[in-house]
This record gives sequence, C-alpha cells and structure tokens, in this order.
Amino acid sequence: MSRRWTLDTLRLRALFELEDEWVTPTELGFRLQLGHGNDWVRLALVLERLVVDGEAEIKRPGSKVRKFRRLAT
Repeated sequence: MSRRWTLDTLRLRALFELEDEWVTPTELGFRLQLGHGNDWVRLALVLERLVVDGEAEIKRPGSKVRKFRRLAT
C-alpha cells in the first residue's frame, strides 16, 4: 500500500525507523512502504535534513551508497 505523507510526517516516521545500525535509504523506504515516484526523492530530502539538524549521521563507504543511522543521545 502506498502512502503519501507530508514532509513532517515522513521526517517523524523516518527518525522512528532509524536505528543504531546503518541503513540505506532503499531499506528504509521499504520499511516505510513508500510508493513510486517522488516519495523516494522526499525520503532522500528528509534524511539529508536529519543529518544537517544533527539527529542522524551519514556514512559514505567506498561505494556511492549512503547509509544513515540515528545519532546516539
């Protein structure tokens, strides 16, 4: 089932789903049951914003795949 959430709701859901383990945006999108099209772009925007706000961290291994996890509080 495809869901069309606002950016605020998507931000809260993504932060809730992020764990202490590194996760790719694709894995997170499947957990959130995103549909097609702009939903994936919106998720990327939300994840980058979480990093800028200091609520998540990003890891760029040798490949081009980015991985995210929630910052330990």
